[in-house]
Amino acid sequence: MRKIIRIGFPILCVAVIGGTFILLNKTAERINKNSLKEKDTYENIAENPSTNNAVIYETKTEIENTVSNVEEAKTQEIKNKARAIEIVKQLAPPMTNCFYTNEGMIGEEYLVAIRDNDTKNVKIYYSVNIQKEKIQIYSK
Repeated sequence: MRKIIRIGFPILCVAVIGGTFILLNKTAERINKNSLKEKDTYENIAENPSTNNAVIYETKTEIENTVSNVEEAKTQEIKNKARAIEIVKQLAPPMTNCFYTNEGMIGEEYLVAIRDNDTKNVKIYYSVNIQKEKIQIYSK
């Protein structure tokens, strides 16, 4: 039994070390192949600057369009909020010593509050439909 351990253990160690070196070599080859592919891609990009400029220009144009769309949406939202307040001022019964605030949206309708100037407490909420120009007293 001791003889098997004396001979078998070193053979096992050599096999494990050899297998490790083989696996490391295969891994290094894979890494080199991937780096060559990346290098070729970067060289192709460097060789075709007109293509690069077109891609950059398209990306810049897309970003500018997105920014302008967001800005238009924000300005439209501000206009809609102001329009909702104007509709409430026109259609709601007049109140003294108060001011109007937009409190957000509920679905597609704007919520407008009439607040007391002194206490800033809400006197009444109105739900405003801008397309139909109708108001309703809002209750939760």
